Amino acid sequence: MVRVSSPSRIHVTLLDLCGDLGRADGGVGFAVKLPRTVVEARPCEDLKVEGPRADEVEERLSNLGLKGCVKVLNSPPPHVGLGSTTQLVLSSARALASINGVEMSAQELAELTGRGGTSGVGVRVFESGGFVIDFGHPLELKGKLLPSGASLTSPPPTLRVDFPEEWRIIMAFPKGGGKYDEEREVDVFLNKTPLKEQECDRVARIIYMMLIPSVIMKDLSLFHRAINMIQQVGFKRVENEIQSPEVKKLMEEVRRITGMAGLSSMGPLVYTVVHKDVVRITKKKVAELVPEGFEVIATPPDNCGARLG
Repeated sequence: MVRVSSPSRIHVTLLDLCGDLGRADGGVGFAVKLPRTVVEARPCEDLKVEGPRADEVEERLSNLGLKGCVKVLNSPPPHVGLGSTTQLVLSSARALASINGVEMSAQELAELTGRGGTSGVGVRVFESGGFVIDFGHPLELKGKLLPSGASLTSPPPTLRVDFPEEWRIIMAFPKGGGKYDEEREVDVFLNKTPLKEQECDRVARIIYMMLIPSVIMKDLSLFHRAINMIQQVGFKRVENEIQSPEVKKLMEEVRRITGMAGLSSMGPLVYTVVHKDVVRITKKKVAELVPEGFEVIATPPDNCGARLG
């Protein structure tokens, strides 16, 4: 029997939904140690998946052409901004490949199971954790600007650096997960893009001149400024605009007490990042603000990625 445990991820923003340079998507994100995806696999004569979201996982694993019994032991709440689908599919695929004696990279597993079509952050986070910069796709291959679930493009090239170990991520999201509405997501992309060139240029400057150096230099104040600015421009501005009033209010309140608030992916997960010395008191303050039905988690970053054991 083989067990695979993988981290979740925060997706900070997509970078270029203008596409005038011939490439699209791109963006940044980072791995968080909790909550984790955990699956087990053992040999059997057919392909069988048990546990949460089993049918969805089994459909994607069928593309591997391998046999085995996969059991999902833990999966983070889906469709809140944790990247749970990518981690669940890749963890299951890695476990299944392992019991069959097949070695495949995260990139190969993602291509076979249809992940990474818009953002490459989740695939690289699975592979090695950390803070990931994603360089997008050629627009001629991508065709249309679409969310990951509706795009068949292969995962993009990425770069990775460690996320500061002394920082802690506080996240608030619905306990039972969000409601996935693929049609709504596709409509947002089709109706709100392409963005203006100037907006995408602004996002790129913030990422290159503020966000990336803040992580490398471990400058939490600069990181806060960058995340706050990102919420107001580019596709992240669009993602913030479509949130419910309660999520928008939570963003404002979290920013007021911590100095920073971000929306992961298309939400509704709201996150902030603080030094480990103040994480307990800050988590308590955030927990007092969240809407009914939300939970609050404080977690270290994850600079390792998926673990096989």
